[in-house]
Amino acid sequence: MKNDCLGQILNNIPGFVYWKDCNSVYQGCNMNFAHAAGLESPDEIVGKTDYELAWGDTEAELYRIGDKEALMGKTLLSFEETQLQADGKQRTVLASKIPFYDNKKKIIGVLGVYSDITDRKENEINKAKVLQLENEALHFASKEQEKFKKVVGQMMHDITSPITSINTIVSKLGSNIPENDRVTLRNAADRIEGISTRLLNQYANKNVDDGDKVDSLLVSLAILQIMNEKKEAYYESGINFVIDIDENARFSFIEHNAGIFKRMISNLVNNAVDALLKAEDRDQKTDDGSLRTEKKVTLSLSVGTQNVVIIVEDNGPGMPKHIQDMFNQGTSATEGKGDAGHGIGLTQVHDAITLGNGRFEVYANDNGTQITMYFPFVPAPHWIATEIKLNPDDTILILDDDESIHGAWENKFDAVLDKIPTLHTKHFGLGKEVIEYINNLTPEQKQNTFLLTDYELLEQGINGLDVIEQTKMLRAILVTSYATQVNIQERVTNLGIKALPKELVSSVSIKIDKKLEKGSRIVDMVWVEDQEWLMEDLIKRHYTHLTIDKYYDPISFMESVIQYPLNTRIILDTFYESPDGTQYRQTGYDLAKSLHDLGYTKLILYAGEDPKGQVPEYLQVVRKNNAYSTESLDKI
Repeated sequence: MKNDCLGQILNNIPGFVYWKDCNSVYQGCNMNFAHAAGLESPDEIVGKTDYELAWGDTEAELYRIGDKEALMGKTLLSFEETQLQADGKQRTVLASKIPFYDNKKKIIGVLGVYSDITDRKENEINKAKVLQLENEALHFASKEQEKFKKVVGQMMHDITSPITSINTIVSKLGSNIPENDRVTLRNAADRIEGISTRLLNQYANKNVDDGDKVDSLLVSLAILQIMNEKKEAYYESGINFVIDIDENARFSFIEHNAGIFKRMISNLVNNAVDALLKAEDRDQKTDDGSLRTEKKVTLSLSVGTQNVVIIVEDNGPGMPKHIQDMFNQGTSATEGKGDAGHGIGLTQVHDAITLGNGRFEVYANDNGTQITMYFPFVPAPHWIATEIKLNPDDTILILDDDESIHGAWENKFDAVLDKIPTLHTKHFGLGKEVIEYINNLTPEQKQNTFLLTDYELLEQGINGLDVIEQTKMLRAILVTSYATQVNIQERVTNLGIKALPKELVSSVSIKIDKKLEKGSRIVDMVWVEDQEWLMEDLIKRHYTHLTIDKYYDPISFMESVIQYPLNTRIILDTFYESPDGTQYRQTGYDLAKSLHDLGYTKLILYAGEDPKGQVPEYLQVVRKNNAYSTESLDKI
């Protein structure tokens, strides 16, 4: 009776079950296993070996090897193997095999179970093949898109330089060009830039928001990029787009998310355009009293005492009161599409203003709508070059692979060179020529050299940052359309230089410092330390009786070092970080080497780290944990 019950249980199990003795001779199985082995019933398997069953000698030998492992007391769980069954089909099974014990815990055989996973494996293989094909298709599409983006990127590189040149020349000549010609030139430059920017953004996904992450945002550059796109998008609309950026606001920064900010400006401009396109044309008088029809969107940027001020204004019919109310409350105002266009995207605008800790005012009447936004401005980040700071005896090296940009720089420097004849410019098209030129300079000549270099040097195998790295130039500015990219900013900071967006070349000011007479400034000590609080604390406690010049970064120090006599005591730190924590590539050891090459003899590294015996003979190391030496830096 018991055997009958056991047989019913085994035969109703969906899997395959068998057991063997210590000689791998079958002692029993369930019906599923018997049929797979080519037998009519489980009774037929008793006394047979795997060599006598459907799967043949090769698989039989593998099964017996597994038996031997189980008979040695090893439990084999969930392993895959193949099985040629009685129907001639090769099946994949997921098997387990364990030793079989008697009442005295002696191994008397092997118990095995398995399930047929052939269909599942085939599905997995098919899915894997489909996935592979999809991945190959995506990879191909991605490669093609990357190729196209590269072409577009090169186009942007090729276009940006002549645009910069045109804008610089127009800015310089000003009233010497007839107004109509000046406007035509600027409009042509803006249109070319708008086409290229729009195309690049479309394929580079630059408008994708990075969550709600905020960072320092160069407002003028973001506005110029969006407005140039809009000029292109609405080129045939007849709308006059006016950009009015105060000179003082050219390099103003706020804390915001670049993607969200640009989308906010885009929504406001779209809203103004839509209002104008749906409104009836209105007659306006020109200066000579004649009538004309004009549709205009104006975007202006200025700075107040604490805020960056952005105004988007149109001369449409005015935003309806109920749309203004919804905007003020931050509720959805998209239903305003029926109200001459006002209300489109204003919920996103409201949220974007809030994200930037800003506030806004809306003024509207029959003559138009004006939306004014106020955002707290923040200090310019360390990587941005807001001015070109030169010494009167400098030689300015200009590296760019585009001839037109050399003309733009010449126009930029003409007036300065006329006033200061000791300044000189040298132009290069190849990065390797600049590297060779700089590396052949003496340390003192290098100190009187300033490098302005493009980032992309097409088909040269290097870029402008590589040139700066290989020449160890600290007095340099990277001039590039990629200045807002984080990886560029990080590398610029690491190299201890600054970057200038190529779009703002015509706006950057050139400052000529008062000539520093060599060795003219006598002080007891020069201290270069990025932790201002540490330096101030030590000076207050130990050195108030001394005259000390203080620098908080290696760049400003190296720009001014020539004024100190060669026997000046100079205190250096091991590593230097910018205010946001990005580490400068130049260490105290690098600065000491440069100073030694210039002839300075009293160089002290005030170090928190163990120098581990790697100190050159011209450098004295004082550990920050040495209290006595800390109080006696002026006597070392």
